[in-house]
Amino acid sequence: VDYPWAKYAQIVGRDYVSGAMENTTATLHQESAQQDARELTDGNGWENTIAHELFHQWFGDYVTAESWSNITLNESFATIGSQLWNEFGHSRDAGYAERYSSAQGYLNSGSEKKDLVRFNYNDKEDVFDAVSYNKGGAILQMLRNYVGDSAFFKALNLYLTTNKFKSAEAQQLRLAFEEVTGKDLNWFWNQWYYGAGHPKLNINYTYNEATKQVQLIVEQTQADKVFQLPVKVDVWNGTMPMRYTVWVKNKVDTFNLSAPQKPDLVNFDADKVLLAQKTESKSLEEYMFQYKHAGNYIDRREAIDAALKKQAEAPAAQLLVLALKDSYGPLRSYTAGKLDMTKEQIKNLVEPTLYEMAQKDTYRPAKAAAIDRLGAYRFAKYAGLFKAAINDSSYSVAGSALEALSKVDSVTAYSEARRLSTMPAKGRLNSAITKTMIRFGDESSAETILKNFEDMPLGQPKFEAIQPLVQFLGGVKNTATFKRGVDDIYAFIKEVPENFRDQVVGFVENMLTPVVKEKTEEGLKEQADYLQSKMSKKGF
Repeated sequence: VDYPWAKYAQIVGRDYVSGAMENTTATLHQESAQQDARELTDGNGWENTIAHELFHQWFGDYVTAESWSNITLNESFATIGSQLWNEFGHSRDAGYAERYSSAQGYLNSGSEKKDLVRFNYNDKEDVFDAVSYNKGGAILQMLRNYVGDSAFFKALNLYLTTNKFKSAEAQQLRLAFEEVTGKDLNWFWNQWYYGAGHPKLNINYTYNEATKQVQLIVEQTQADKVFQLPVKVDVWNGTMPMRYTVWVKNKVDTFNLSAPQKPDLVNFDADKVLLAQKTESKSLEEYMFQYKHAGNYIDRREAIDAALKKQAEAPAAQLLVLALKDSYGPLRSYTAGKLDMTKEQIKNLVEPTLYEMAQKDTYRPAKAAAIDRLGAYRFAKYAGLFKAAINDSSYSVAGSALEALSKVDSVTAYSEARRLSTMPAKGRLNSAITKTMIRFGDESSAETILKNFEDMPLGQPKFEAIQPLVQFLGGVKNTATFKRGVDDIYAFIKEVPENFRDQVVGFVENMLTPVVKEKTEEGLKEQADYLQSKMSKKGF
């Protein structure tokens, strides 16, 4: 369906904290959407949101959810919308990477008791969650895989044209799909749209040499219900898979699949579309085969994750070296960031590859991750590489290089941090400047340190800067500076969403408690009393 409106505007609003909102013909974005050239060197971090909100112009504005209960008709389509954009606008890997990340967002949310279409809720805000968005998007991808692309997009066209300028509910989406496919899809809607939870699967197989068959056993271990799942299974002998489609319908299902010899790999859910928690008994050798031959982003990601859990074993280490050279930049970055540098085998094996990545990787976050890991070696021979990378156009690369340099040459790193503090800096570089100056402990840099911390947006880098800031304040003699730093910490805590705030307060005040004692012993009673008063009132 062509874009249905006469225009499309995108507006960025300062202090708009709700992400983005898809008003018809005009989307409002928070200021994170507005990035400078150096941020964009790492990739457009707001692009998925841009695609998400644009998709709402059809799903949400052209056809609107009939009720809050049916909000997934808006949000699941916008979720799949950005996945489709990544798939068709960038690469198949990019599409699957976002699909994987979104599905994990649901699986890790503890939301398995919530129906997708919810007729009972305390407040409308309750339905804007990982179920309506992430789970809903994953269900659409399963439906797409089941009916095929041609039928999927024809059904969406029928749904939009039939209900244009009106409201709709989930059953009208079902009717559109049934008309196009000729299939009864009540089982799918009842299971996924009007039910809760997801399958938890134990998957095992054995090979019978006499019958030349693989016996595949699938057990559903979730307590509440049994799911009906059409699943594709690839049985690999050499580089050519034999594909089977099976229907998982019972608490335990056994499937006998022909194979001329013991397979190199049995790849359950070969298209990697199931929204499920899977426990599989694959060996590292099978995961290596999966990484090399199955090819899908999720196949490779699963293999990398299996290797990361067993980094002390030689096959796992070999797989991780391959992954550092993966064709998809985010997988190189992910692998580098997860390497356990306390294991000598890993350190010795990956060093040449990390060095090459730090010099030549064209995907900036992967280059930054490699520099991070090289910093763990604390080798003076890399000081020149780190110092050169501080001037990289990417904030991530420059920030990782400054932190790595501080581990081998703290004096030069501090000098570079002071120089960089006079220039625009965001993200990783800004937090690295702050951390480096804090670690050096020069009170004359307090203005820069505190301003950098104050200017950092709410997020993980600012949270990580708390500990070095507390250490810095522990050595500050100037009371005005100390009070300002304490106020900055509690201002940060106040920004943290309420459901996480108590955890953050506990974490921060565990670090601050010894500072009260130290200040008292040093005779800095005014500082000690000020901090104590903040802590007793939780700072608000």
